[in-house]
Amino acid sequence: AGYPRTQYGAHKLLEDCGFWSRHEVPAVVGAGVQVVFDEHVEHDAATLACPTNRVDDEHAEHRKDLTKLRSIAIDDPWTEEVDDAVYAEPHPSKEGWIRIFVHIADPTRFIPLGSEVEKEAAQRSTSCYMPTGTATMLPSVLAKAACSLHERDVEANAKPRAAMTVRVDIKPDGSIGSYAVVGSQIMAPRRATYDEVEAFSTTQAARWEHEETFTEPFDRLGSD
Repeated sequence: AGYPRTQYGAHKLLEDCGFWSRHEVPAVVGAGVQVVFDEHVEHDAATLACPTNRVDDEHAEHRKDLTKLRSIAIDDPWTEEVDDAVYAEPHPSKEGWIRIFVHIADPTRFIPLGSEVEKEAAQRSTSCYMPTGTATMLPSVLAKAACSLHERDVEANAKPRAAMTVRVDIKPDGSIGSYAVVGSQIMAPRRATYDEVEAFSTTQAARWEHEETFTEPFDRLGSD
């Protein structure tokens, strides 16, 4: 059929026949990781992502309101799946301590237990990042929108986002004093790239040595 008897030739044949996408990696497939989702999973995801089908958050009353924290998400500039954000402040009662909040997007807000999407996500367990593409844990219609901490839709970002938050209190010597894990509600975080944060922290380092708080300068970093 004109295909070389090599791994590349086999890959190209399967791609041309429609069995694989061009991002499919043989080693990943052999390990059971799928880049594409089955049609019934994509259909279920589209149904769950539709705004008119979104149900009330059954855990809302148990989520801690952290919407006043101005969190920031640090990613590559092309990242669309914003699944974590951070915030730091001086400890409210212990001098020299730092309180850090790490927010992780909570997809259970939109994905019911036992749904096709939930079963597929449980099987995948995580997103798999590769040079040729990403095998995401959730279909993009959910991962890049409803289940993301930051959406392209400005109106959607004006509403609180469901998250799981780890609060860590750091002692002056850098060790962990205490921590807690809570369900939370946060506002869509500001966004910044790794390069922006590195450049910002370098220029701010000298100032932090002479300032009582390090949180205010971060208000100038990132975009909504």
